Formats: sequence, structure tokens, C-alpha cells
Amino acid sequence: MAGDVEISKRIILANSVSSIVARVLNVGVLVWLQQYLLNRISAEEYSLYPVVVSVMVFVPLATMILTSGIARYAVEAKAVGDAARVTHIVSTMTPLLFGAGLAISLLGAIFVWKIDAVLTISAHRIRDAQIMLSLLVASTAIQLLLVPFTAGFFITQRLVLSNMIRVGSDFLRLAILFLLLFGVSTRVIWVVVAAVIADTLRGAVMMRVSQRLVPELRFSVHAIRWELAREIVSFGSWRFLSQLAERLRSSADVLILNKLATAADVTAFHIGSLPQRQISDMMAQTSMSLVPPMTAMHARGNKADLQNIYLRGGRIALWLSMFLATPTMVYHREIMSLYLKGKYEDSGVVLLLLLAAFPVGYGHLMLPRLVTATANIRPFAIRTLFTQVINVLLTLVLVGYFKLGAIGSALGTLIVSATLNPLLSWSLGFEMANLKLSQWMRQTLWPGLVPSIAGLIVWLGIRWQFAPATWPALGGACIAGMLAYVVTLFLFAMSREDRSDLTKIVDAMKRFSRGRLQA
Repeated sequence: MAGDVEISKRIILANSVSSIVARVLNVGVLVWLQQYLLNRISAEEYSLYPVVVSVMVFVPLATMILTSGIARYAVEAKAVGDAARVTHIVSTMTPLLFGAGLAISLLGAIFVWKIDAVLTISAHRIRDAQIMLSLLVASTAIQLLLVPFTAGFFITQRLVLSNMIRVGSDFLRLAILFLLLFGVSTRVIWVVVAAVIADTLRGAVMMRVSQRLVPELRFSVHAIRWELAREIVSFGSWRFLSQLAERLRSSADVLILNKLATAADVTAFHIGSLPQRQISDMMAQTSMSLVPPMTAMHARGNKADLQNIYLRGGRIALWLSMFLATPTMVYHREIMSLYLKGKYEDSGVVLLLLLAAFPVGYGHLMLPRLVTATANIRPFAIRTLFTQVINVLLTLVLVGYFKLGAIGSALGTLIVSATLNPLLSWSLGFEMANLKLSQWMRQTLWPGLVPSIAGLIVWLGIRWQFAPATWPALGGACIAGMLAYVVTLFLFAMSREDRSDLTKIVDAMKRFSRGRLQA
């Protein structure tokens, strides 16, 4: 029977572009917010937010055992035309998620009660931290129960619609935040209050729209199939391990600095890591649009298409990530000096060290997507967990023993990424995509890095002549290198297929523009 999951470059492009736009809007709000708060509250109060959020990221991580396989197996069912299996999946996992939500609420209440025994927080800030954590726990429990019913966007590849709802939620969050900051008081606690209100409303809207897209996303006692739970939980358990490793890398730094360094180090690392985290989140969200078609390819046995998407995905990921990362690395000191007005000087070095790992990792951006599509996540999870455990241990040494503070945390990440990723992740990617090192270097790594080399020459040349001291000067320097980057990309890095797809995109934009003018 023909499947219901469409494999279309047009859909993938629309989903990817909408993810980028949504992320850019989110980053714009974040940039303003961080600067506004840092100029008006102390480092001690500001550090509450990254510390509390770092604790909370482990909560949805634990529930990933139950949630991560739902959308993936639903897509596979639709790809082979088995719509009834979608209802079986939702009905089977909903009771388990309800129980998990209750457990989270109970454990969260205990943690909130004893928060000062776990985290290093000033006595007069404990109440704020408890309120922030309570709100985040409640929001997480609610969002957890909605997961099975919001998979419709993923199944139908309507991520553009999902991103539109997310953008609307971001504007609502911003409106609430403005009201609280300017109408009540300037406090970091309002960041969490606004986010929780907006996220709860967004979840309700997404559930309703998702069920309209895929009516099979409904609960029925008679549709429960406990044998399905075993398969989904097995996949989720390995996905949990891989994501645990990622959260160790992203959250352990702040927690280690909270215990072994100072509030200024926590703030410097949090601010310095913002560009890296935002670019990484953008690339992750963008590449998520490829999982449904890749899952369909796997279900239908299209191995050649999976190999091609692995090579092209890594190449494009390098183009996008290095376009943003290269000028940021070159002008890391100027960016942070202008942004923070001379405060938290270590944040610039943190920024440089974290972005320096991009060339090593982004050529294999499609590896997590490939292991999800093929449900062969075990070897990836083991490698990722090992890598990040070494990262945490090295960070403990650099921060605790050598007293390197925020810079030590970033240095540990760079060292581990530059050494263990090529040894472990690259070989797994080659094996799963049926590739040779020479083929990947020829079709992904080299064309992916050529534009950034051209841009780097221009950016370094400008910086050697003068260091930009104002935002306009910095913007002009960045644009000059970006022009060299784009020209090199078009002339020397794109393949014939890339140029053909780009031509189709331009033609589609022209037709759309003409249609709008005629209307």
C-alpha cells in the first residue's frame, strides 16, 4: 500500500527556512533581553536563571524514554499506509506519560523544598529560585502529556505551520515580559513567568491543530497495545542516553561553575555560549525537517537517497554554520566588548573556543537524523555518552583543579570535540551511510569549508588593519567578508545538483512575486 508521507525537496526547504526564521526572531528577543537584564541587575541575580534552567533540562530528558519514539514510529506507520497504528501508538503511550507527569510533579516539589541544599544560592534569592523552578516543573508536566497529540505537524511535515505557532507564542511571551519588566519590576523571575504562560497556551493550540491534521492522533482504551510500548521505550532508552550526553555537555558547565567558580564565571560562560547554543539549536531545528522523509526512505528501502541526503546535509550544514561562526570567531573580542560594555571579559574567549569546534562536527550533522530514521540509535548513544562523560571530567579538572573558570569549561568542550568526534562519530557516520572517508571529504568537508576560508582571509585582513570599535564598523567588516563567502560558495563550492535546486528556488520566488503583483 502506498504510504502517506511525501518525500519532497519543496516541503523540506519550506520547513527548513521557516525553522531558521523562527530561530532568528527568537534570537533577536534573546539578545535584547540579556543585555537589558545584565545592565540592570547583579550577576548574582542573573545567574539564577541559567542555574535553574540547567537543572530543568534534565527533566524532559528523563521523559525522552517515553516521548522520543512516538513521532518517529508514527511517521513510519503512515509511510507504509498503516494509519490505525498511529492511534495504537498514541493510546498506548498516553497512560505512561500521565504517570510520568505525576512523578515529575512530586519529585519537583521535593527538589524545590530542598533547593538550597543542592544549589549554591544566596539566602535572599532562594524564594525566587523556588518560584522559578516550581513554574518550570508544572509547565514541563503539562507539556509532557500533550506530546502524543502534537505529532501531527511532524507526520504531515507541516513544520511551517508549527513554526508559525511558535513565533506567535514568542511574541506573546515578549508582550508578557514587557508588561512585567516595565509595568512591575526588573527581575529575572519574569523571564520564567512569561515563558511558562506562553508555552502552556502554545501547547494547547498545537494539540488542537495537530489533531485536525492527523485525526488518528486520539486516545482510545481499546487501541492500547502494550507490545508497542516495549518497542517505543527501547528506542527511547537509547535516545535518552544520547540526549543525556548532550545535556551533560550543555548543562554541566553551568552547574560545575556554580559549585567550583563564581557567579561572574557562570554569567560569562552563559553569555559567551549564547551564539554557539543558538546556532546549534537553529541547525538542529532546521535538520529535523529531514527526519520524516528520511524515515520514509528507510521504510521503503531507499539507501542511495539516504547516502545522498547525508552528504548534502553535512555540506549545507557547514555552509550555514560557518557563515555565522567564522566572523563571530574573528571578532569575538569586539562583539562581546560592545555587547557587554567591557564587562565579563572572559565571555569573548568562551565564545571563540566553543565556535572553534564547528568545523569538526557539522560535516556529520545528519548522523543523529540518520540513526533516528533507521531506529539504529544504540551505537550512536554509546559513543555520545562516552564523549560527553570525558568532557565533564575534563571540565571538572580544568575548573576545579586549574581554576580556569568559564574559559576552562569552554576549553574542555573544544578539546573533546576536536579529538573524540573524529575518532568515534565520523567512523559511525561512514558505516551507516555506506561512505568512504575520501568520498565524504570530497563531497562534504572540502566544499563545506572552502567559502569560510575565503571569508576568513577577508575578515582577518580587515582586523589586521583596524579593530572595529563601533557596531556600524563591525557590521561593515562582517558584510565585506560575507560577500567573499557567498561569491566563493556560488563559484567553487556548489555541486550541479545544488545549483539546479537553487535555480528552482529562485524561479519559484519570481513566480510568487509576479503572482502577488498581479493580485
